Amino acid sequence: MIHFRQYKYTDNLFNTDFLLVRDFLLKLNNPTYSFGWWDQQITRPSFKPEYLNKFGLWSKNDRLAAVACVDINLGSGILCVDKSNRTLIPDMINYAKENLHNNGKLSLLIPDLDKEYQNAAANAGFIPTQDRDSESIMILSERNLHYTLPDGFQITSMAEGYDPLKFGQIMYRGFGSAAYESMLTSSDTTPIDCQFKRPFINLDLQIAILAPDESFAAFCGVWYTKESDSVFIEPVVTDPSYQKMGLGKAAVYEALKRCVNLGALSATVFSSIQFYFNIGFCPNSTSTWWAINEVPFD
Repeated sequence: MIHFRQYKYTDNLFNTDFLLVRDFLLKLNNPTYSFGWWDQQITRPSFKPEYLNKFGLWSKNDRLAAVACVDINLGSGILCVDKSNRTLIPDMINYAKENLHNNGKLSLLIPDLDKEYQNAAANAGFIPTQDRDSESIMILSERNLHYTLPDGFQITSMAEGYDPLKFGQIMYRGFGSAAYESMLTSSDTTPIDCQFKRPFINLDLQIAILAPDESFAAFCGVWYTKESDSVFIEPVVTDPSYQKMGLGKAAVYEALKRCVNLGALSATVFSSIQFYFNIGFCPNSTSTWWAINEVPFD
């Protein structure tokens, strides 16, 4: 029998439900929502923990069978269900429409080859948009992870030299994030500390390239656990002052080399930008955002 309930968020982000969803995603190995994305996104400054109480959990025989959650914000829904319980998809879509929308607007990320999910979404009033997400993959045994650094630059990690302000600075300079800008202005590193001083993170795998002035010139974060042979990469950023120097590649390769030593076989990134293809990743799957209630067209 299927049992439904909503996620129970407490002051402890890493509570029983967090572990339940994490274990489910590890077993599911869903290309649109990996355990690594779940691990890192829950402490991102842009993620609001109160959203967690809107997530839907379906269980069968005391084991999690499906999860309805958001990508980052309300209005962007991700539905994850195991192969033996896909009859839940219509109910999950209806749940998302009622609980995960943003002022009535909702998009669902649907794998392009999942016709059953597409048909259920179409029947519920969703249509595909031009917005797509891509997953790219690298088989680590097939790649030479050699790199060189320009003179004056060196490798470090957040385990060797933990510096939240340097991390905030490169995230702001690389991505223009207002959240990180406000942290730098106030020198309040609490949100960044929450990202790094937490369970299920290996600070040896959070790699930075130090510039001659000892600022972070590039950064690569990876998420790996012995329960999976795959590495999830997020984020990768290079300071605009140091682009086109091979520093982003060096940060990624160093992180992946360390993961190989721990037993990783492949690496995944939710991106299809040319940078990743240039350093050895290959396109693996694509998903499209299907929207309801306001899809503009000419």
